[in-house]
Amino acid sequence: MPNPIKNAAVSENYALDLARTHELNFDKARSQRKSSG
Repeated sequence: MPNPIKNAAVSENYALDLARTHELNFDKARSQRKSSG
């Protein structure tokens, strides 16, 4: 049987990774826009 506590930790890490990736992409897009403008 899956461990709900472990699953919660994994999904939390996944959410954090998603947020971090989104942040990086946002920063990249913003810096590209700044350099092109």
